[in-house]
Amino acid sequence: MNKHMLSTVSLTLGGCVLFGTALATPIHAQRYFPVRKIVYHTPASWRGTYHNKYGDVMKVYKYSVQYNGKAAFRSRWSGYRKLAFAKVDRNHYTFNALAKYGYQSSRRWRVIHKNGHRYLLNTQLMGSRVAWRKVTE
Repeated sequence: MNKHMLSTVSLTLGGCVLFGTALATPIHAQRYFPVRKIVYHTPASWRGTYHNKYGDVMKVYKYSVQYNGKAAFRSRWSGYRKLAFAKVDRNHYTFNALAKYGYQSSRRWRVIHKNGHRYLLNTQLMGSRVAWRKVTE
């Protein structure tokens, strides 16, 4: 191999290695849902005790959300379990806007009124929905 051919081969291989490492660099997601404004408390209209048809209980407080007696989100925590309430589209909100991946997200929520009752409607994967009925106090 002559000098010119050797330098061409080394440049080609070097370029492939550099290009390959650029592709292998992980791309970090900013947030699962793009949001503009995050607040670290839940609105007064969302607070209360809710039940679903499976017998689960969710309690929404000003600075935390509990699911079957265990804290799911708190405003004093960090990461994706921090209570970070935000609007994700025209009619939907999320409790943890800091989630980076789908498995961390509480998904999309919205308030509906039906037959004189208030419901929190949770839209999950594949479009399935779970309705949480507010218990009147």
